[in-house]
Amino acid sequence: MSFHYSIFGVTRRFALTDKLHNQLDAETVRGTQATTQVQPKSDPFSNLGAGEAIVTLLVSSFFAARIVCNLTVLLLYGSHAFFDEGLRVEDWKHSILSNGVRLPWYGTLMIGPAILPICAAAALGAEFVAKHLRSYLSQRPLWAMTGARLLGGAALLGLSVSLYLPLHAFSPRHPIPLSALVGGVVLVWIAFANSLRRLHRS
Repeated sequence: MSFHYSIFGVTRRFALTDKLHNQLDAETVRGTQATTQVQPKSDPFSNLGAGEAIVTLLVSSFFAARIVCNLTVLLLYGSHAFFDEGLRVEDWKHSILSNGVRLPWYGTLMIGPAILPICAAAALGAEFVAKHLRSYLSQRPLWAMTGARLLGGAALLGLSVSLYLPLHAFSPRHPIPLSALVGGVVLVWIAFANSLRRLHRS
C-alpha cells in the first residue's frame, strides 16, 4: 500500500510539474509573439497623403523634364547654343529639338532616366516641408492654416491655367495640368470648409 501511494504521489508531482511547465511555455510563446509582432510599415507620405503625393509627382515631373532637358542641351551643344541661339528640347519623348533636329540616342537616354530621381526627391522634399509646416501652423491661429492652403491652392490653379495657355498648350486631359487643377480646387475647398466648420461650432 505504501508503495502504491508513493508511486501515486510521484506520478501526481510529475503531472503537476508538467502542467506548470506547459503553462510557462504557453505564456513564454505568447509573450514572444507579442514582442516579435511585426509593426505596420509607416506611410512615407503620411503628411501629404496619397492624393497630394500623386499631384506632387505629376507636377514635379514637368519641372524635372525642363531642368533635365536644359542640362542636356548645355552638355551636348554648349552654352552658346543654349543662351545665344535659344536651342531647347521641343519634345523629349520624340527626341526633337526646337530647330527641328533630332537628339542623338544618348541624348534621349540622358533625359528619361534622370527625370525619375528628381521627381522622387521633389516628393520627399514636399513631404518634409509639409510635416514641419503642419507642425508650425497647428500652433498658430486658424487664419494661418487657411491662408497657407489658399496660397497653395492658388499656386496650383495658376500653374494649371498657365499650362493650358498657348505657350505650353497642354491638352485638357493631360495628367499634369489636370492634377494641378484638381489639387488646387481641393486645397481651396478644404480651406473654406474647415473655416466654415469651425466658425459654425463657435
